[in-house]
Amino acid sequence: MNKTPETTETIVTLQIGKKGLNAAVFAEIKKQLDSRKIIKIKLLKSCLRENSKEELVNELVKKSEAELVKHVGFIVVLKKKSEEQNKNMQRNPSSPRLRASDFPRDSQGRTTFKYKKR
Repeated sequence: MNKTPETTETIVTLQIGKKGLNAAVFAEIKKQLDSRKIIKIKLLKSCLRENSKEELVNELVKKSEAELVKHVGFIVVLKKKSEEQNKNMQRNPSSPRLRASDFPRDSQGRTTFKYKKR
């Protein structure tokens, strides 16, 4: 875990308190990871009633499908997994691969496929 200027200058974007890790927390993490490269999460002492910090951090990384950049004290820094890592995890070997010839073409030979924004 490297200490980079990106991680030290990032402000805390999410706090996890007495309600712990619930669906709303993971939805917010996913939303923030879609809009930022790196997010910084502060674990409040009230969230440590049942689990230790390490257990919470491991569960946070696992369920948020993010990459752990740094964990120091009550601060956790996460970044979105690279697209290559996501493709490797989600790839189904039985599904066919798309080729350029699979997409419709116009009269000038250009593909007419439009990407949908998320």
